[in-house]
Order: sequence, then C-alpha cells, then structure tokens
Amino acid sequence: MQKTSVKDSRQNYLFIKRTEQFNQGIATEMILVLRKIKDKKDMENFEKNIFINCPFDNDYYPLLRPVLFTVLYHGHIPRIATESFDSGNLRIEKIKVLINSSKYSIHDLSRIEAKKKGDIYRLNMPFELGLDFGCKCFSNPDNKQTEKRILIIE
Repeated sequence: MQKTSVKDSRQNYLFIKRTEQFNQGIATEMILVLRKIKDKKDMENFEKNIFINCPFDNDYYPLLRPVLFTVLYHGHIPRIATESFDSGNLRIEKIKVLINSSKYSIHDLSRIEAKKKGDIYRLNMPFELGLDFGCKCFSNPDNKQTEKRILIIE
C-alpha cells in the first residue's frame, strides 16, 4: 500500500471539501471578490463589468477561480448570478440586471451535455447567451448596450 504524504492528504481533503461545498465555495469567492471592490458604485460601472455565464457544478469550480482572478487582475468586475443571495428575486430577473449592467460577457457553453443518455441537456446557459445577444442587438442605436462584447467558449 502506498503511503500518502501530509501535503497530499491536505490537498485531497481540500479538494473533497471544495467539491462537497461547491455552492458555498462560490458564495465565499464572490464575497471575497466583493470585498476587494472598494466602492460599490463600481459594480454599476458598465465599462468594467463582465457577466460570467458558466456551469455551477463541482467539476467547473476549479476553472471558475482562475476566471474570477483574471477578471479582477485586469481591473474588471466579475458579475455572476450567485453574487446575489436574495432568493426572493427570480433568477431570470437577477440575470437580466447583470447582463444589462455589463459591457462584457463570457459564456462558457463547452459543457452543454445531458447528464446521462436519453436526458435533455440544460438550456439555461444558451438562453442567457440569447438574452445577452438580444440586449446588444435590439437596443436603441444610441444606447451603450450596442457596445457590448460577447465571448463564447464552445
């Protein structure tokens, strides 16, 4: 039997805890992100906001952290559906506000697939991309929404 080092055990423990508490982890990440934003008015800064549309599951968590870091490192503000903990608001309303307040967006559609054979895959992420694209295309030509930039990862 192979011995496990303390470091490996610690890394395994952290990975398991992170996996078990994915939603709590994302919530914690967003709290840390929000603390780094000194002025809450910055969150209303259309030019700096980046809406992130990605899977919220255990497998995606290790990818989301570098995305959040990169966005912050470059002086932008990540906007993500889990930043608001008010369950009284409909999720679609939260997403509409985030899309409307963000000049940039990242839509990671690379993992659109059914969980098992015969299931239908979830369409919420392509739907959110459609909302973002519609916001850009159907805005008044004088509106800042026409300046939106959309990155789609397939």
